Amino acid sequence: MGKYQIIYADPPWSYRSGKVQGAAQNHYPTMSDEQLYQLPVSTLAADTSVLFLWCTFPKLPEALNLIKAWGF
Repeated sequence: MGKYQIIYADPPWSYRSGKVQGAAQNHYPTMSDEQLYQLPVSTLAADTSVLFLWCTFPKLPEALNLIKAWGF
């Protein structure tokens, strides 16, 4: 499999409170932060790749950790 120079990721973030009607876990399967950290994204990335990562403000600290975990 080839390596990708551009990776766009919109992780299925899991949030603590699922009581809100619009909560992600009420609409699609989500993943814990640890599950996201374990995704082998670095094996798909070219040496000079760029990552575009979607996150909401409450998940910004986790997103920064995810960027590091994925090797960016």
